[in-house]
Amino acid sequence: MHQLPLTPASHTHDPLSSYEAAERVTKSGVRAENKREVLKAVIAHEGCTSRELTAHCPLDRTEIGRRLPDLRDNDYAVYNPKKDGIKTKRACTVGRGTAMTWWVERRRIPRL
Repeated sequence: MHQLPLTPASHTHDPLSSYEAAERVTKSGVRAENKREVLKAVIAHEGCTSRELTAHCPLDRTEIGRRLPDLRDNDYAVYNPKKDGIKTKRACTVGRGTAMTWWVERRRIPRL
């Protein structure tokens, strides 16, 4: 199985507890496994918002929202690409308002 690369999971101004939690989920392998689950959902359901992906992924909305930027930073997924010259940001069918849509970066899909 292909190992997906990991990017920093906490930010400069986050409290110490965020760094500790990030280290714990990264070392345990949970982060990598969750990233893989989200990537599978994006591959199978391109064009969904993060809330819409909850119907296609065993993870909750918060974890999906954390792993999507990981996939973007590793060039496995992109959000709001232009399709026929039009950005794909649209109204979410689950939440209120306009939301980003997530798509596979076809050049970088690993074997899962």
